[in-house]
Amino acid sequence: MVTRWPPIVWLLVCIGSLLVLMGSSGSAVDLRALIPGIVLIAGALELSLLMAFGTSRSRPRGTGVSWLIPATVAFYVLCTVAASAAGGAYAVAALAAGLIPLTAVTLITATARARTESAGGVRRDTAAAEHADPFPGLGIDDGTPLGDTPEHSEAERVGKPDRRFQTPRRRR
Repeated sequence: MVTRWPPIVWLLVCIGSLLVLMGSSGSAVDLRALIPGIVLIAGALELSLLMAFGTSRSRPRGTGVSWLIPATVAFYVLCTVAASAAGGAYAVAALAAGLIPLTAVTLITATARARTESAGGVRRDTAAAEHADPFPGLGIDDGTPLGDTPEHSEAERVGKPDRRFQTPRRRR
C-alpha cells in the first residue's frame, strides 16, 4: 500500500479519466475504453479510502479534514437528485462525476494522515522535521494553535510590530 506519498494514486485517476473520455467521446460508446477507465477511477477511490481510514498502527486517523468526505458525498447526492429531473442518464452521469472529487478529498485526508504520528494520544505533524523530504504534505498537529504552523520561524512570531518598519512621526 502507498503510505509514503498518497497523491501517487492520481496516476490511476488520470489514466482512468483519459480512458473514460476516449470511451465516451462522440455518438458511439466504446466499452473497451469506458469500462477500464471507470474501474481505474473506482480503484483509485477504493485505495484512497483505504489509506485515509484503513487500520495503520503507525499513523492515527486524521479527524481534522475528514468532514470533507461526507460533505462531498452529500453534494454529489444532491446533484444526482437534481439531475434525475432531466433523466436517468443524467443522474448516473452526476453520480459518476462525483468519483473524482471524492477521490481528491480522500487523498487530502490520506496525505494528512501520512504526515501525522501519534505519541501518547497527541498527534504531531512530521512535515516540519522532514524539511529535506521531496514529497510535500501537511499533517495534523494537536500542539499547534489553529491557523499557525510549526514551519514558521521564531522571527515571524513577533507579537508587536517592528519599529524599523513604522512610519516616522513628525514633531511639532
